[in-house]
Amino acid sequence: MATRMRLKEMKWLKASDIQPNPNNWRRHPVMQRAALQSILEDVGFADVLLAYENPDGLMLIDGHLRADVLGDELVPVGILDVTPEEADKILATLDPLAGLANVDEEALQSLINQLSFNDQSVTDM
Repeated sequence: MATRMRLKEMKWLKASDIQPNPNNWRRHPVMQRAALQSILEDVGFADVLLAYENPDGLMLIDGHLRADVLGDELVPVGILDVTPEEADKILATLDPLAGLANVDEEALQSLINQLSFNDQSVTDM
């Protein structure tokens, strides 16, 4: 079976110009926001927001906290060619699928031991 590639285009847009998805089920605690802000200051932005087009513009699928933290900054946005129902399926499954990965604690600890972070909030994470 050939996999359908749904990325239609990439654009640099103000994060604040993309509508937050009303179906977003993720809630971001203060500690997560602090850790994100710290890693953005330390490393920079190394990801993309995912969105799809609806009649009112672009609607976020993934990246709500990043969009909120970055506000009026320009960010890369992957615009998907999906229906609203498909967007909701992605929204519902993207993080849970990633969460199914097993953590190799020894490998993770070895990696962490090689790094230093500018802020304790990242270390605490």
